Amino acid sequence: MHVYRLYAPIQPRVGLVSLRGDVAHRLINVLRMRLGDEFALTDGEGNEMRARIITMQRGEVVAEVYEVSQPSREPNMHTCLAVALLKGERFDWLIQKATELGVREILPLLTRNTVVRASRDELHKKRKRWLSIAISAMEQSGGCFVPTVHEPTSLSEALVRMKDCDVRIMLHEGARLTLRQAIGELRGVKSAALLIGPEGGFDDAEVKEAISHGAMVVSLGKRILRAETAAIVGASILLHCLAQSE
Repeated sequence: MHVYRLYAPIQPRVGLVSLRGDVAHRLINVLRMRLGDEFALTDGEGNEMRARIITMQRGEVVAEVYEVSQPSREPNMHTCLAVALLKGERFDWLIQKATELGVREILPLLTRNTVVRASRDELHKKRKRWLSIAISAMEQSGGCFVPTVHEPTSLSEALVRMKDCDVRIMLHEGARLTLRQAIGELRGVKSAALLIGPEGGFDDAEVKEAISHGAMVVSLGKRILRAETAAIVGASILLHCLAQSE
């Protein structure tokens, strides 16, 4: 039986909970639920709450949470995906697919070859939309973590932010080592950062800077992939090979 899952940033506990705003609207007007119907809530921080509807009225649903758990549907490796900003809806698509995979952090990059240029206000609006896309993707895919979607930042700042990751990997078409070969050398990795450049790729100075921060520079093979494709393929390989769900 399909269980509808909704995001609600509330304290995970057994007992009665009052749901208002978008969650109540979706339960009443979109999903057309009735008294006694069951559904799941997630706080976006790893907890899932099973609940049933007790009362419904305009703008409010009172539900009884009867079970709280921490499902094992999440990868056991913390993955940060740092990708140069892309044009149009391509970055929206990337946010959606990365969330479905279980990526925990998404860091938009401003690189030397980044084509997208936007004001601070425009980037703030984009980030709000990205978060909304991530929440929807988490609900649909059965996840319980809303990935952190950071403010766009420079490659230099991103590399400093990633210093605590067990491994930092930059995808670059000129690399001799492939990602699969690099993974064969890794053991006991609990956190990984994957860096992907824009349409024009990272330039030589950026590659050297990443190496100076301890990053491995690898390729995905002989084919030239679009940036968003490379990001999802790279994250999929990492999560499949290094972070099998428990």
